[in-house]
Amino acid sequence: MDQPERSGGAIEVVLAALAGVWIAAVTFGTQAVTWLVQQVLEVSGRPLPGWVWPAVGWFAAGLAGVPAVLLALLPRSPAVRAAGRAWLIAAIALGVLGSIRALPSQHHELYLGLLAFAAAGLAAGVVAVRRRGLRPLPAPGGAANPAGVPRPP
Repeated sequence: MDQPERSGGAIEVVLAALAGVWIAAVTFGTQAVTWLVQQVLEVSGRPLPGWVWPAVGWFAAGLAGVPAVLLALLPRSPAVRAAGRAWLIAAIALGVLGSIRALPSQHHELYLGLLAFAAAGLAAGVVAVRRRGLRPLPAPGGAANPAGVPRPP
């Protein structure tokens, strides 16, 4: 008798939730600490160097990207792998959008314009990948779609 292939276990879902908490904590923590340092420096009359925000953004993207990549590649559950891909896209967006903060605060209109342009570009990239027919990654040691999840149109 054929048994349906498992689509993943509860441990995968728990690990995905923990990865989400880690990613949110890393994002909040790095941004909050950098903002606090910026405020202290400004009170003392020294500006934060322009390279700090992009460095912090990409550092946080790296810390967030590691569990996201693991979630996107290792679990058997297509839903958990999809969550990993979504977190990976968010980590990339963190680095890209954080880099724009290198602009000095005097140029706030330019900053907002570049931020909107970059966010629109990231969104267009996600839509383009979806339209190309992104297929679920193969499960470790198995079929490409073990749970029978419908493929995106």
